[in-house]
Parts: sequence; structure tokens; C-alpha cells
Amino acid sequence: MLRNVPYISGYDIVTHVHKDFGVLVSPGTCYSTLYSMERKGLVKGYWKGGRRIYSISSKGREYIQSALVNRGFIINLVASLLDRDATSISVSESEFG
Repeated sequence: MLRNVPYISGYDIVTHVHKDFGVLVSPGTCYSTLYSMERKGLVKGYWKGGRRIYSISSKGREYIQSALVNRGFIINLVASLLDRDATSISVSESEFG
């Protein structure tokens, strides 16, 4: 999501997650995660029109690329932890965006 738009607010993330995944994330969880990501240099936060908005940094893009490259390993790891056949788990690249 964040890698496909120039910037996004925490409210936009909460709304997107609820609409597309049916999960209601609390604003506190969302903003604390964004703040943590900002401290790690994965996103850049700034004020625009009275709202705190975030854009992905080059370090954040590298992190996403690494996750995409390693997603097969991650899926197999999760499948083994769940004691499931990894071929029954389907994850598309768009789910990471």
C-alpha cells in the first residue's frame, strides 16, 4: 500500500486495513507502528494540512524488496510453524503492497 502511493496518513491505513481485510486496527497501534518505522528510517513523516502523513524511504523500499525476495522462505517457515503444507498457502506480491 505505502509503496504504491506518494504519501499516506495513519487514518488512511486504518481505513484501508478495515475495508480490505475486515480487521479494525486501533489508531494507537497504527501510529505507534508508524512512529517506530520512522525511527528505524523505513518511512518519513511530516505534517501536511494539519495531518501527519508518511512516505516510504529508500531504506523502506529496500526492506520491502528483501521481504518480497524472501517471501518463499517466510511462507515455508510459517507453514512449518502451523504444520501445514506450504503449497496450500498462496500469497501474491500485491498483498505486500
